[in-house]
Amino acid sequence: MIYQLFFHGPSFQVLENLNEIKGNIISTNVKIPNLPLFKDEELKTILIPRAIEAALQTAGLYDMFINNVVSLPSKIKNLEVYKETEAVFAEAEFLKIEERHSYFNVKIYDAEGEVIMVLEQLGMIHTSMPINLDEKGKKLFQMIKGYHEIRTKVDDEKVAVLPIHKVVEEYRKNKQELENKLVAYEKTRFTKISNEKRKMEYLAGVILAKELFSKYENITDFRSIEIKKKIKGQPYFFNRQIKEETDWYVSISHSNDFAVVSIEKQPVGIDIEKVEERSKSFYGEVFSDYELSKIADDHSLGTKYWTAKESLTKALGEGLHIKLKEIEFRYNDGKFDLKKYPSSLKQDQLHTSIETIEAAGYVVSKCVIKQYG
Repeated sequence: MIYQLFFHGPSFQVLENLNEIKGNIISTNVKIPNLPLFKDEELKTILIPRAIEAALQTAGLYDMFINNVVSLPSKIKNLEVYKETEAVFAEAEFLKIEERHSYFNVKIYDAEGEVIMVLEQLGMIHTSMPINLDEKGKKLFQMIKGYHEIRTKVDDEKVAVLPIHKVVEEYRKNKQELENKLVAYEKTRFTKISNEKRKMEYLAGVILAKELFSKYENITDFRSIEIKKKIKGQPYFFNRQIKEETDWYVSISHSNDFAVVSIEKQPVGIDIEKVEERSKSFYGEVFSDYELSKIADDHSLGTKYWTAKESLTKALGEGLHIKLKEIEFRYNDGKFDLKKYPSSLKQDQLHTSIETIEAAGYVVSKCVIKQYG
């Protein structure tokens, strides 16, 4: 759990985990320990100190991940307590930085989703303390920071991103529970994968795809929907209740720390790749002469071209059955225009929309086919 990296001692562990950072909003799950505040049980407080602590820590996490600074509570304009029910959720809105202070509005919610406390204009003063973590902590910190950078930059409600480590940790704790979310074809596929990393990537993709699907369709039981694959490897949603393929298209991709999924009512493909140096022989297999001349030694641009091509072949339902070198793009002002595609596909017209973002050392490309055939 994320909070364990930053807070020490049971009296201070009031955050269960970091939910999401999106734009200037951070949300956390709150878990107040069942411990007395004072040795003298007769002593009472007017406010709710551990709920306030959850608000302060939530704002502090935003400063650590986004503003790259360790901060401490310094001042506040107003604090309102509406109810004394148990705090389960915190949401902090970052407002501004001014004179070594970060300012936030913070709300604390109970299990019913009702606001129980509001902190207005909470000022967190920046300190010179370093963010001291061990190697495991540093890696996790960078991964979490990267996840939120990617999720914020994607800005597409039909795209979901998941750090694979979250699935790994959950699988270690609740192996049977996660495996029970798989059905028939999925369970067979999962069982046949011998490599542990690949197993977790597959599990992350399936769970993420079903979670995203459930946002748009009224399903409460993940087992009612099955993710199958067509002959050429294209995944699709199968409704197990009516025994039919749904009208949603789905695409899944993994790279190092992350899984990404996209769904659409039109053919869609998504691909994520880490930006890194790749061999010239690889480039020669993937890119046309024109593309090679543009990419040169720019590995960021090379990754963008590569993910754009991968996303297109996935949207077409062809995957690796098309040679990427036979596809040619022009890249201008952050947009890809398709200039050539394999003649074997025999399309009269092929209109695509390709969105590409780069964040946290990764590139994500999503292709939607607008007109085909």
